Amino acid sequence: MVLDTSSRLGNIGDWGAGATPSRQHPEYYGGDILWLKTGDLNDSVIQDTSEKITKAGVANSSVKVNQPGNILIAMYGATIGKLGIVGKTLVTNQACCGCTL
Repeated sequence: MVLDTSSRLGNIGDWGAGATPSRQHPEYYGGDILWLKTGDLNDSVIQDTSEKITKAGVANSSVKVNQPGNILIAMYGATIGKLGIVGKTLVTNQACCGCTL
């Protein structure tokens, strides 16, 4: 794909941010689903995350599911602009935007 400098991100792929499952429900945490926070972005391929959530956490929140090959970018805060490429299926929090090409 060739892009010129006038391309908009929306022309490149489908973008979407994630969410944080409610911390008032401890049963949403400690599962085996990779849940990426922007501190996990490493400007490389993401194979693991510092925290994981359960299927209930996914079902009861607006996390965004990202498949291998998706591009991730931190949208704000101390990590703004940090990037990552999804290596394993994962979900993201609201500070991270994922692009499906």
